[in-house]
Amino acid sequence: MAGMRVATWNCQHGRPEPPRIGEAAAALDVDVLAMQEVDRGSRRVEQRDLAAMVQEAFGGHLTWAPAFTFSDGGEYGNALLVRGEVRDELVLPLPGRRRGKGSEPRVASITAVVVDGRHWTVANTHLSTHRRMAAEQLVALLDALRSWPAPRVLLGDLNLEVPHLLPSLTAESYRMAIGPATHPAQRPRRQIDHVAVSGQGCSVVPWEAVQLAVGDHRALIADVSCPD
Repeated sequence: MAGMRVATWNCQHGRPEPPRIGEAAAALDVDVLAMQEVDRGSRRVEQRDLAAMVQEAFGGHLTWAPAFTFSDGGEYGNALLVRGEVRDELVLPLPGRRRGKGSEPRVASITAVVVDGRHWTVANTHLSTHRRMAAEQLVALLDALRSWPAPRVLLGDLNLEVPHLLPSLTAESYRMAIGPATHPAQRPRRQIDHVAVSGQGCSVVPWEAVQLAVGDHRALIADVSCPD
């Protein structure tokens, strides 16, 4: 079996201390780190590039998926860090209202990576806080992933709990890392951050949910494995 350790983490643009974001990310000893709510050069993080700070501390290749640009400068989106090779990448806009009409735009990144000689497709996303819209966005992402080679690993803050995800993911032959709870960080009551894998004979085992120095979610760590 070939495997890798992955994590997904909504970092809430480094609140309450953006300068500590690199230190927090480096504490996660994983091969692939998917991050959501990342600012690059915005006023609220004093023009810091949080994605670059994480890459410097964590290492690896950075894939950036901007969701929108702030009116006063800077970008906001999702970052994927891979301790391995990146062979191909796509930023996929997801369905939903545009910014300024009641909901922020949502995107996903789909990335072909090689970790320890094994090829994987990795998706990272942050879905809507509106349940119906999040479900629609998930279906759009799963449809897009069909054209990418297996095994496929889905990471992200999906803003949906396990019972609302199982029908769509099971229909596409994904297996989920169920538990532990990830939100809110201080006293987590629900799991809305997820890791799932699709591929013949693949499995995923949740490792732990780690409270870090910044962010309002715990980072969910899981081990993914697939036959050679």
